[in-house]
Amino acid sequence: MAFEKIAVIGFGEAGPVFAANFVKAGVPAVSAYDILIGDPATAERQRAKTGALGVEAAESPGDAVAGATLVVSTVTADQTVAAAEAAAPHLAAGQTWLDLNSTSPKEKARAAAVIEAGGARFVEGAAMDTVPNFGAAVPILVAGATAEALAAELNALGMRVDFAGPALGAASSAKMLRSVLIKGFAALYAESMLAASKLGLEETVVGSLNVTFPGLDWMEVVSYYLGRYSIHAKRQAAEMRASAETVEDLGVEPMMTRATAARLQWAADLELARFYRPAGDPTIEDYIAAVAAATEAAEVKARGV
Repeated sequence: MAFEKIAVIGFGEAGPVFAANFVKAGVPAVSAYDILIGDPATAERQRAKTGALGVEAAESPGDAVAGATLVVSTVTADQTVAAAEAAAPHLAAGQTWLDLNSTSPKEKARAAAVIEAGGARFVEGAAMDTVPNFGAAVPILVAGATAEALAAELNALGMRVDFAGPALGAASSAKMLRSVLIKGFAALYAESMLAASKLGLEETVVGSLNVTFPGLDWMEVVSYYLGRYSIHAKRQAAEMRASAETVEDLGVEPMMTRATAARLQWAADLELARFYRPAGDPTIEDYIAAVAAATEAAEVKARGV
């Protein structure tokens, strides 16, 4: 299959990286749609962001997917099915919908039913690390009846895609269970460092990890995860609720996963991302300062000042 046009639905963090790679790889036409283009407050900024990468800024899901051989969905976990529903009426046989959203096998199945009802093909995918770390070469698992052939085609465009199997759920299950660990680490760091800051013990606590687990710069590791936690708490909370659903469906009580989701939702409700402003490389102090500023703002708002 030669890709004459690829559409990307969702143009936040991952979408632009993949779209830019498609342009670089020589795909003749690349379009993108994001809900921000429908908001007058963000529309022009979104068009500029898209255009700067040589990508066509579509004004609607229908415009984006028209004539696209492949449609890549990179929306937030809680918008997985909604994105499929918005695009499905404009899809037809011969088009493939690649769902790269970080959500549960159940949500992937719901999206698949919507897409396949109109005759288009559905392939589920899951990025097995962060896009900022690896770019378009982030390791990706794909699953579905036509996933193996699609993996080869995407690898020819410089991506790093492995076939997980023909059954839907193989890729998303692996992703969700990995997220239990990765997002769990971040939530634990966030809670521990916030408590440690009350006593000025951040460096002492983190420094002890260098003794227990030598070979890693634990200050750098913790600072990095706290930055991701602060900026992406809302998206990650939704992902962890999907992870909890996955764990529960496997017959395991998702006690730890739900706790991680709750800690992430706390940061999202506090609007921590608005106040996280690192001056350079992320530090623990950046996170502590953001929590203090966000807490103060929430208290002022509650008092009605």
